[in-house]
Order: sequence, then structure tokens, then C-alpha cells
Amino acid sequence: EGIGQFNMGFIIAKSNNNHLYILDQHACDEKYNFEKLCRETIIREQRLIAPLPLELSPTEESCILDHKDIFEKNGFRFKYDASKPPRHRFSLIGLPHSGASDGRKAVQFGKDDVSILCSILSGEDGQEDMAGGGTGADGSGLYGNNAVRRYAGRAGGDTADRVIAR
Repeated sequence: EGIGQFNMGFIIAKSNNNHLYILDQHACDEKYNFEKLCRETIIREQRLIAPLPLELSPTEESCILDHKDIFEKNGFRFKYDASKPPRHRFSLIGLPHSGASDGRKAVQFGKDDVSILCSILSGEDGQEDMAGGGTGADGSGLYGNNAVRRYAGRAGGDTADRVIAR
């Protein structure tokens, strides 16, 4: 039950078992909008006319091999050529995009998002200052709005972490 509001941005509420909650209105709105976006956004796959060669680290190549099903469920398609030297064995043949709808800009993923998704899947999540990759949920290109983050978090974390297609 709502008790009141203070400091023009926080709601005070009490549960049936008398726990007191202080809710940040802005954070609640952000979480609601984020969860709605995750529910309503449909990831589509865009096949490429020609394969897009990737230069990956050995760890990233291994990650793609280990998590190929996750990449494919999220719209990434690869061509693997074992005859090529390490770091150059993968090419992209399909990329995910969200398409534009309900006044939102389309989110187009790119080859930089492959590395970001590898980082997320391998638990190397300390790259908060990394920019680029995707155009962002709002088209801004900011890392905080990075589309891969929305769809490929680690299991067991916050809402963003539960959205991954496994």
C-alpha cells in the first residue's frame, strides 16, 4: 500500500507484512520501460549478400564455437572456415536487427556486437567504458543502451540478464 511521496521523486510503500519500501520513481519507470521493450521487441535476422570477415581473438572464436546456439537464437549466423588461420576463421552471414515499430528506431547489430556478446557470455563484464556496437535501444549508439546488453545478459542477474534466448 502506498503511504506517500517525498523529495519529489520517491514513493514510500508498505507491504502486508509491514516491510517498508522506498521506491525511486525514475528507476521504476526505467525498469518498466526496459521490461516492456524486452517483451515487445522482436529480433529478426538479416542475411548478408556476401560474408563479412571477422578478426576475432582466439577466446572469441572459442566462445562462438561453445555458444553457437545462443548466437543463432539471437540472430547471428556465421560461416566457419577451418582452413583459414586462427582469428580469421569466422565470417558473418547473418545479422540481427529489431526493425522499427511503435515510433522506435530499428536497432541494427554489427560485427562489434559479436565481441561484446562474447564478453558477456564469458563473464568479462567489466567493459563499461566500451563504446560502439549496435545503435542502442534509442538509436543513440551509447553503450548503456547497447542492444546486445538487452538481449544477451548472463543468467541469474537482473532483468537484462534474463532476456537471453537460450
